[in-house]
Amino acid sequence: MVFLPAELHSLDPDYPADSGSLEFFWFCRRTAPDPEKYRDLDVDGNPTWSEARAQGIPPPSDPQLLNTPNGCFGRGPGPLKKRAGTLSINTASFVTYNQVYEITVVVTKGEG
Repeated sequence: MVFLPAELHSLDPDYPADSGSLEFFWFCRRTAPDPEKYRDLDVDGNPTWSEARAQGIPPPSDPQLLNTPNGCFGRGPGPLKKRAGTLSINTASFVTYNQVYEITVVVTKGEG
């Protein structure tokens, strides 16, 4: 199990006491042997979140050993549907084993 509590390590530098208005956007890709490229990037080179491209985390399953599809879960690199400040992933949900997976979170100031 991978547990990433981004909300515990994130704050709004303008209003440090009010971190409740932060938004979290999670992304996942494989980085070895060659880093997979995200489809949509902003002007700073960060991946952009799109509800249309967001993927759910599948339930744990047996790893695919041959002709492994791209991405963390077999649907290519991209945004995750999860938007909470903490992300938990059962490692058996990844498409295969013996890979390097990169999970990125982009934290922005929300509307609140």
